[in-house]
Amino acid sequence: MWHITITGGDLLTEIRREFMANQDKIDALATQLTKVKTEILAEIQRLKDQIDTGTGALNFTALETLAGDLDAIVPDKPGPADPGTGEPA
Repeated sequence: MWHITITGGDLLTEIRREFMANQDKIDALATQLTKVKTEILAEIQRLKDQIDTGTGALNFTALETLAGDLDAIVPDKPGPADPGTGEPA
């Protein structure tokens, strides 16, 4: 819910300011996610190249770290209890 206090200012100007502040946050997150996507795709390609050339053992550490970092952006919600055991999933 929005709580906007206007003290003698123009309502439309205040709404625009609030919108732009939120848009800046959205743009920053989109930039961050685009960077993460690029890093993940590069790591996937590196692993594919290793498979194609048969060089060395595959190391998934960097890819797992990137995926974990991406997953941590939004905390997981607790899952429902497993219907078969009554225990959390």
